[in-house]
Amino acid sequence: MLLAALALALARWSGHERIGLDLEGHGREDLLEGVDLSRTVGWFTTVYPVTFDVPDPADLGPDRDWRALVKSVRRQLRAVPGNGLGFGALRTFGPPEVCERLAAGGHGQVVFNYLGQWDARPPAVGDGLVRAELGSFGQDHDPRDGGSHPLEVVGAAHHGRLAFTWHHRPAAHPTEAVRRAAEEFAAALRQIARHARGSH
Repeated sequence: MLLAALALALARWSGHERIGLDLEGHGREDLLEGVDLSRTVGWFTTVYPVTFDVPDPADLGPDRDWRALVKSVRRQLRAVPGNGLGFGALRTFGPPEVCERLAAGGHGQVVFNYLGQWDARPPAVGDGLVRAELGSFGQDHDPRDGGSHPLEVVGAAHHGRLAFTWHHRPAAHPTEAVRRAAEEFAAALRQIARHARGSH
């Protein structure tokens, strides 16, 4: 649902029905039988490109077939082999001509990173490795680091609220334009939620 809303917002913002973006994952998908990563510390970040076709991006109203949009985006996402896990390996360790071609493509303009539910708790007090959540103690990264993409959409669920931050380079995308895209994203999420509630 998040990607459907984002794809629609980006399609409306760009005026194109085909939207390409990079997805960031944390490499903990269950892809290899017998490999248990549950006790492994660290992130195995993966970044891979996806393309979504979004019909009728101008339509953001309540009469839109939101279920069809979500199903379409889900189907397009499932077409990515291995949840994109092999893309980075192929880009780095593949045959030289493949590595060159993928490296020449660079990163997309937009990266999406959903971090999940930050405040998930174990069922019993004292279970699990994380027992307290202290929040942020300052900046998350060096302010001189421009990031890997001109536009980064990063979100998480925290204390029962879904929140997204849109990091951007003002030289590449004016702040007001990014604000409008973020508002389109929020509006699409609200419409999808209303549609999902009304369909039960």
